[in-house]
Amino acid sequence: MRTLKTILVIASLILLSCERSEFSTDLIGKWYIFGSGGGFFGQGASYKFDYLSLETDYDYDCSRNDTIIESGTYKLFPNSSDIFQGEYTIIFNPKQRIKGGVPQISDKEMIVDLLAADTLILCDGITDGFCYYFVKE
Repeated sequence: MRTLKTILVIASLILLSCERSEFSTDLIGKWYIFGSGGGFFGQGASYKFDYLSLETDYDYDCSRNDTIIESGTYKLFPNSSDIFQGEYTIIFNPKQRIKGGVPQISDKEMIVDLLAADTLILCDGITDGFCYYFVKE
């Protein structure tokens, strides 16, 4: 009986880790930002980049007009926000910034919401925060 319980626990952990790694794998790629929303009046936020690229080795870069304006590493954590539904929280760790980089997303924790394999939303984890909308290239 004890062996059966151990096997069930191990199988559950494997299934959970597969689900998370699949989600993480779906995040990998080049994402085009096409808009933002939220804020006190719903006007959205300004952003100074065109693309967010997430790599398998947890490196990222943001570019504008084919020029990298910020690069660094990122980490994914299980989402603990009571405000937004999202499986993960992403934290960016900028290593290099040119012309100010992209502090809109890299200076705070963002909630990750992957609506489909080609649609990504990153949201501030606060009420009246901003959300940034991306489509996969």
